[in-house]
Amino acid sequence: MNRITKSGGLLLLSLTWIFVTCYHFYPINSVGALLSFRSGLLFGETEIPHLQVAHESREANIYIDSLGIPYVFASSEQNAMLGLGYMHARDRYFQMEFLSRMVEGSLCAILGKNFLRSDANWIAYDFSERAEELLNEFQTQHPDVYAGLVAYSEGVNLYLENNVIDDPMYKLLDLQARKWKPAYCLYVNWYISRSLSFFDYDLEMQELITELSPDHRAAFFPFNPKDLQTILPGKEPGGISENYQSLSLPHPLKSIPPANFTPGLGSNNWAINKGRTSNNIGLLANDPHLPLTLPSIFYEAFLSCDDFNIAGYSIAGLPLIVGGHNNHMAWGITNGEWDVTDRYLLTTKNDSHYLYDGNWIPFSAKEYEVPIRGAKSEKVSHLFTVHGRVLKDSNGNFYAQRWYGAEAAQAVAALFEMQKAKNWTAFRTALTRYDYPAQNFIYADIKDTIGIFCAGELPARPQGYTGGLLDGSQKLLEGVQQQLAWYQVQTQDSFLFSANQQPLRTESYLGAHWYKDDYRVNRIHELLQTKETWDLASAREMQQDVVDVSFFAVQELLQQYQQATEKYPKIEQSLSNWDGKMTEDSKAALTYEYLRKSVEQVAAEFAKEELGIQRSPSFKYFVRHLNPRLSPEQQTEKEVLFERILFKTDSSLVASFGENWENQSLAASTGFMINHVGFLPGFVTRIDTYPGNRNTINMNSVARPVFRTIFELSDQGIQMHNILAGGQSGILNAKNYCDQLDRWRAGEYKATLFPQNEGDLLHIVQQISID
Repeated sequence: MNRITKSGGLLLLSLTWIFVTCYHFYPINSVGALLSFRSGLLFGETEIPHLQVAHESREANIYIDSLGIPYVFASSEQNAMLGLGYMHARDRYFQMEFLSRMVEGSLCAILGKNFLRSDANWIAYDFSERAEELLNEFQTQHPDVYAGLVAYSEGVNLYLENNVIDDPMYKLLDLQARKWKPAYCLYVNWYISRSLSFFDYDLEMQELITELSPDHRAAFFPFNPKDLQTILPGKEPGGISENYQSLSLPHPLKSIPPANFTPGLGSNNWAINKGRTSNNIGLLANDPHLPLTLPSIFYEAFLSCDDFNIAGYSIAGLPLIVGGHNNHMAWGITNGEWDVTDRYLLTTKNDSHYLYDGNWIPFSAKEYEVPIRGAKSEKVSHLFTVHGRVLKDSNGNFYAQRWYGAEAAQAVAALFEMQKAKNWTAFRTALTRYDYPAQNFIYADIKDTIGIFCAGELPARPQGYTGGLLDGSQKLLEGVQQQLAWYQVQTQDSFLFSANQQPLRTESYLGAHWYKDDYRVNRIHELLQTKETWDLASAREMQQDVVDVSFFAVQELLQQYQQATEKYPKIEQSLSNWDGKMTEDSKAALTYEYLRKSVEQVAAEFAKEELGIQRSPSFKYFVRHLNPRLSPEQQTEKEVLFERILFKTDSSLVASFGENWENQSLAASTGFMINHVGFLPGFVTRIDTYPGNRNTINMNSVARPVFRTIFELSDQGIQMHNILAGGQSGILNAKNYCDQLDRWRAGEYKATLFPQNEGDLLHIVQQISID
C-alpha cells in the first residue's frame, strides 16, 4: 500500500509539473517554454562576427561596435534608412511593436484585458486612417520622405524575416513579432507628440479665470510676469485684443480632475560662439529630460551615404536622427510645451444633442471592436461633436476635447530634411513646415553661426484668449492652425539657450508656462552670462550643475522670520551658510529638499483654504507672497504659514529618519527605479542615489536627462561627446541593455566616432552585409 501511495504521489507530482510547465498564464508564456534551452528566457545573445543578409535591390554595410552603436555605410539615402531599420529591429523591436500597438489601440490583442482603458482611449483617434492619408500625401508631395519610410520598413522586415526574435519579452509573452509597415512610423511619431504636447489643463485654467480676483491672478498666476526670461529677446508686435469674453459657467466646477500636465519635465540646450571659448572652438550642448525607461526611447546611430554623413540619436521606429550632427552643423532640442489641446464646454439636451451655431445637433457615435487576447473582443463606443471627442465629468458637464497633434505629422517630413542641412538657411527652411510637438531647435555650425528656432503650430483661437474652456456652441474659427516660426541667429561672441520657457514676450496664448517655476531657466542664463570663457570641461560641468537657486528666496524667509525659525534650530543650523548645491553627501541638501516639498504642501493647502481653488500657486510665487519685504501686508498671517512649513519639514524628517535626522544626507532620499518600457512588474533597475532635484540643471525628478551631448565645432569638423541613460539594446539579457547606465550615473561622457570611411572604424565586434 505504501509503494502504491508513493507511486501515486510521484505520478501526481509529474502531472502537476507537466501542467505547470505547459500551461499558459495569459499573457505570460508557459514555464517550460521560458526555461527551454536556447529558445528560453534565460538564453543570452550570441555574437556573430560577420553576417550576410540577402536583399534583391538594397545594399548596406553595417558595423557594430562594442557599445552596440551601428555605423551604416550605404550607396544611397534609402539604403541608409534600410540599415537603420534593420538595426532598430535587431535591438528594439519589442519597444517598437509595443509603442505602435499602443497608438493603434491594439495592446489588448497581445497583453490581454488589462490594457483595455489604453486601447479605448487611443483607438478613438483613428490613427490607422490618418496614417494612410498622410502616406498618400508624402508619396505625392514628399516622395523622398515616403521612399525613406518604405526603405526603413523594408530594413525592419528584412531583420524579422532572417532572424528568430530572441527578445525575452516575446518569449515571456509567447508572441510572434508582426510585420512592420510604414504607417507604424507615423504611429511612433504620434506617441512622441502626445507625450510632449497633450496638456489638458483647460479646466484648471478656467477655475483661475472664474474664481480668482484680478489681483490674486496677478500675484499667483501672472500671465506675462515682468521677470519673464524668454528664449528669444524682444516682443511680438501687436497688443492683446479685449473683445474676447471668458465663459460664465452654467455648471459647477467644484470637482476638477487633475490636469494632464507634468511640471517636473524639462530639457536644456545651449550654444556658444567660438569667441567665448578658450580654444576658439564653438560649443553646443543638449540634455533632454524625460521619464527614464529601459530601453530609452533614443538609439544612437551613424549613417553614411553619397549625400550625407550624420550621427546622433534616433528614435526606435523612425528613420531620423532627431538630435546630432552632420559634417556641417549640430543641433539639439527642447520641448516647447505649447498648448495644442482645447476643451469646449458643451450645452446639451437630453444627453444626446449639443447646441452649435444656434442649432441642436445630435452627437455622432462611433463603435470600435477591441480584440482581447485570451478573451472575447469588447466593443468600445465614443461620441463626437464637430469640436472633437465627447467627455463627461462627475459634475454632469459635457465637453468636447480636441488634440491638434492628432491631425498631422508633418514633423517627420520637416526633420527628414533638417538633418541634412548644411547651413542656417537650409536648417530654418526645413523647420518652417514643422508642426507637432512644438520644439526649440538649437543650432551651431563649423562657420561659427549659432541659432535657435522655436517651431510648431498653434490652434486658431479667439483674439484675447488666455486659456480656459472654449464655448462649444460657437462656430469653429476659420483656419484650424497657425504656423509659428520664431528664431534668433548670432554670428559672434554670444550664446543662445532654451529650457522649456516661453519663446518670447507675447500677448498670444502659447500655454501655461507659468505653471512651472523658472529656477532652472534662470540658473542656465546666469551661468552663460557670467562665465567669460568656456571649454568642453565647463560645458560638462554645467550640464551636471546641481545648484537649486530657489533656496536663496527661502533663505530670505529664514532670516526675516527669525521668531519662527528659532523654534526649529536643527533646520536653521543645517541651512546656515549652505551654497544651494543638491549633492548626495550634503546634509543641508536633504533638509532643503524636505523643506521645499513642505512649501509645496502648504501652498496647496493655501490654494484651497484661502484662494478657493484646487490649483496650487507655483513655488516661486508662493514664496514671494510670504516675503514681508516684497509683500508687507498681512505679515503675521504669513509668518504663521512659514512656521507651518517649518513644522511640516521637521515632522517629515523625523518620520523618515528619526529624531537624529540631521545626520542624514541627500543620498538617503534620492534613489529611484527605472522601469522597463513595457512597464511590466519586476523588470526594474534601481539607481541608489542621484544628485539634484526638480529645479537643478541636472534634473532629478519625474524626469531626468535621457542622454547628454556636447558638440565641439571648429573648421576641422565636429566632435560629439555623449552618454545614454541605459544602453543601445532593448533586450533584457543583452550586454548592451544598460552598459552605459553606470557612466551616465557617474557623469561620464564618451567621445564618439565620426568616420569618413569604413577604414576609420574602431572597436567593431560585428559586421552585417546586406546585398
